[in-house]
Amino acid sequence: IVPWLETNQIASQKPCIHFSGTLQTSLATGYHPLMTFSTVPLPLDTLEKMLFVSPNSNKSFQSYFPQLTNPCLQISADDMPFYHALCVMANNFSTLLWQKFFDEMEQWSAPTESTQLFLKQTFHNIIMQPKQALTGPIARHDTKTILSNLDALKNDSFISIYQGFLSSYQIDDKSTR
Repeated sequence: IVPWLETNQIASQKPCIHFSGTLQTSLATGYHPLMTFSTVPLPLDTLEKMLFVSPNSNKSFQSYFPQLTNPCLQISADDMPFYHALCVMANNFSTLLWQKFFDEMEQWSAPTESTQLFLKQTFHNIIMQPKQALTGPIARHDTKTILSNLDALKNDSFISIYQGFLSSYQIDDKSTR
């Protein structure tokens, strides 16, 4: 983006806007859409509700896009990298976990309807009660089950992810690490 902005004559004559969550340049104002995209276009009502996040700037989102009524959040430029890392973890990391889950369950011929129901209920719980959505052995601090889970994962690359989440959740019992 920056090389194009630096070499394109029109970029120096007009206000430029980019939608990267990490790029910060004085050559363009950034508005990162808090959304995940796929090959299927999003419906208009979703696009209209999509939040845009921008480092503090002297012009508002509506000044650039007067016909759009989207919410916009301005945070400090210093917080943008952390904000974007949160987006990557919440969306991409959870996607990788769910892909792993679906792949393994498929090998056992689990019904897709059942595994998708599990996914839907998990996200329903997160939406309805985000602070109370965590369940299972980690929420209960059930060290015996946690150790059994870690043992079951000893030959799986996802063991480090399990251990990382344990560390992040700060399970007090050091024997689980």
